[in-house]
Amino acid sequence: MFVKSGWKPAFILFKMRESLRNSIMELLSKNQCLVEGNENVNSGYMKLIVDSKKSITINDISKLAKSIRDSKKVSGHFPNGVKVEVSTPGIDSPLKKPFQYIKNIGRDILVCYLSNDNEEEKKINGTIVNADNQNIYIEVEREIIIIEYKKIVYAKLIISFG
Repeated sequence: MFVKSGWKPAFILFKMRESLRNSIMELLSKNQCLVEGNENVNSGYMKLIVDSKKSITINDISKLAKSIRDSKKVSGHFPNGVKVEVSTPGIDSPLKKPFQYIKNIGRDILVCYLSNDNEEEKKINGTIVNADNQNIYIEVEREIIIIEYKKIVYAKLIISFG
C-alpha cells in the first residue's frame, strides 16, 4: 500500500498543539478548565473535555462550543473549517486535575499509583477524606493514605447504585 509521507488518517485524534490549546484556554470562563484536548487538522475535527470546580450546565457547554467555533484564532488553525465537540468528563472518566479530587471529597475512589521508589504500581480502594493542590488523602480501613498527584497513574471514582 502506498502512503504519502506525513499522511495521517482522518479518524485518528492527536494531542492538541500548544498554540491551539492556548487559543482555547482564552475562551474558557473563569471557573472552567480544559481537562483534555485532541484534534485532527486533516479532518478539521476537535474534541474537548472541560470541567469546573462548580457544575457545568449544557448551556455552558453550548456557549463554549459556539465561542470556539466563532473564534478567528481557533479557525486560523483549521483552514478548511472545524467541527468542535465539547463535553464534560463522563462518570467513569479518570480524575486528572486536583480540583476534581477536591470536589469529590467523601466519594469512594480506586487509585493506581507508584510506590515511593517509583518501581511498583499499587492499587487501593478507599474514600477521599481530603485533597489539596499536591496530595490526595484516602481512608482505607481506618488508615489515611497520602498520595502525591505526580505518583498517580490513574484514579477513578467508584460508582455504586443502591
